[in-house]
Amino acid sequence: MNRLRKPYMTEGSARASTPNAQIQPQARRGMSGGMRGLLDLSRHSGPTFWVALLLLLGSGIAAGFTGHWWEEGWIWAALAILVGITVGMAWTSRAHYHRLRKLLGMPYFEGNKDRPPLPPASEAEISAVQATLRPGLLAAVGFGGIVLIAWLMMFKPF
Repeated sequence: MNRLRKPYMTEGSARASTPNAQIQPQARRGMSGGMRGLLDLSRHSGPTFWVALLLLLGSGIAAGFTGHWWEEGWIWAALAILVGITVGMAWTSRAHYHRLRKLLGMPYFEGNKDRPPLPPASEAEISAVQATLRPGLLAAVGFGGIVLIAWLMMFKPF
């Protein structure tokens, strides 16, 4: 029974990061109207993501104790992958999103401080930032990492 439930523990963090997955393709195509709404949704979905991540981490730690798996390598690998996914995706996407918000004339973060909106930038500047977005890379890291964690939890190879 535990083997069937564990892969679905990632559902909360997958749903919380859905706005980010939807922003990337629209930003690449230049849909600034819809992109503004998705960027705003992304900004406000942050607390939901962190709560879901803490629940995922807490349930994984609890399962590690109840299953007596802390001496096995797969659980440590799964934790390392989860931390790597979280840090890697946040670091990779944060700079692009903050810069895009700033250029679109939306509230943004700079130096860990909330900044008020500035006048929107030119289409050329916005297009230059949009060209740097890599939606496939972020999707591959996030989805691939979650699939790898699920595989480790189900098959416990080491």
